[in-house]
Amino acid sequence: MVDDRHQKVENKPVWERPEEGSEPSREQCQQGDHTWVAFFFESGRLAYWKCEGCSKTDRETERPPERLGHFNGWAKSPPRLTARGFNPPVSARRWVTTEGSILIEGDPSSIDFVGQVIPGLAEAHTYVECDKNEIIEAVYESDRNRLRKYSDHDWLTRHQVVGEALVRFESHCFGESTYDMPSAGKPKQKTILSGLRLLSD
Repeated sequence: MVDDRHQKVENKPVWERPEEGSEPSREQCQQGDHTWVAFFFESGRLAYWKCEGCSKTDRETERPPERLGHFNGWAKSPPRLTARGFNPPVSARRWVTTEGSILIEGDPSSIDFVGQVIPGLAEAHTYVECDKNEIIEAVYESDRNRLRKYSDHDWLTRHQVVGEALVRFESHCFGESTYDMPSAGKPKQKTILSGLRLLSD
C-alpha cells in the first residue's frame, strides 16, 4: 500500500554502512539484480551510479570521483547510498507551487562530509522548478563553498522537501587539520518555497 502523501520512488535508495564480505556476485547482475552505489562530486551532487557487481555505470562523466575509503583514519566505514534492481533509482515526485510552477525532484545528493553523515540531515536531492511549459526557472542543487581561498572551512548546501516546503540546509564544516577531526555542524534551515502541493501519479 503506497502512502497517499508520497509518490512512488522506483528502487528507493537507502543510506547504509558497507558490510564485510557482502559484495554482490556477477550472477546476480546477469539476472538483472544490480547493486547500485552512488558516487558524488565533492560538492555533494550525484556523479553517477555504479553497480558493485559488474561495474556498470548509468552515465558518463569526464572526471569520475573515487569513493572515499577512509579519511586519514577518521572515516573507516563511510556511509553509502545504495539501491538494488535492474536500473538505478529514479524519483518521480512533483509538486505544484502556489504560483503555479512545477517543482521536480531529481538526483539524490550526498548527506555526508568526508565519510561522516551531516547531523540532522536524513536525505537530500536536486530540484528543478519549471513553468507550465516545462521551461526551467530555477535549479536547487548541492554545493560546497570555501569561506576563504586558503581556509579549510566550508559551507555545505543541501535541499529537501519537508512537508509542504522546499528547505535549504546550510552546514558549516571544516576539513582535517593537525589537531582536529573533520566535522560538519547541524545545518541551518531556510524555507525556499512554501505551500507545495504534491501531484498524484
